[in-house]
Amino acid sequence: MLKTLISKIWAIILSPGAAWETIFFDKTEDEKQVVQYAGLLILCNVAAAFIGNFLVKDGFRFVHAFVYAIVTGIAYGGGLLCVFYLFTNSLKKYLHIIPDKFTNFRLLVYSSSLMLSISVITSLIPPLSVLKILNIYTIYIVWEGVGKCFKFEEKNRGNITMLLSAGILLFPVVVEKILLWIFPIAR
Repeated sequence: MLKTLISKIWAIILSPGAAWETIFFDKTEDEKQVVQYAGLLILCNVAAAFIGNFLVKDGFRFVHAFVYAIVTGIAYGGGLLCVFYLFTNSLKKYLHIIPDKFTNFRLLVYSSSLMLSISVITSLIPPLSVLKILNIYTIYIVWEGVGKCFKFEEKNRGNITMLLSAGILLFPVVVEKILLWIFPIAR
């Protein structure tokens, strides 16, 4: 399972266009596999947040690291679900498209692969936090995915790409900031 996870992430990063064709035209992949993929990425982030926080912070504060790991899991999982809900409803309301929820979910999950992978690396090795600048590449990944998934005119494709990219990159951060404000022990 981990090997397929890493190979899909690597394919999406190196060649998004070809990876999206493989993803969208794979008839053997079902909703359960995509949920497992997303869950595994989020669990890797939770484990990395716990280990990184536990080992990096002074005093080996177990409770602090545990609460921070839970906040991280809720931020990424909740952020992805919020973006999925808003994206699906936006397609219905503004573009009058009845979206296939499974296609939208795949687009969202695989588009967030790079961001979640970088988060795992930077949680375990904080000095590499400069890698977070690579999250900008998510915009190109989403652009390619929207192009393969939907047949929009160029203007709508750009708008959807920017909104979806902003949601993928910003919602988890906003949810995490709110949760860290509510649970100051996790800071």
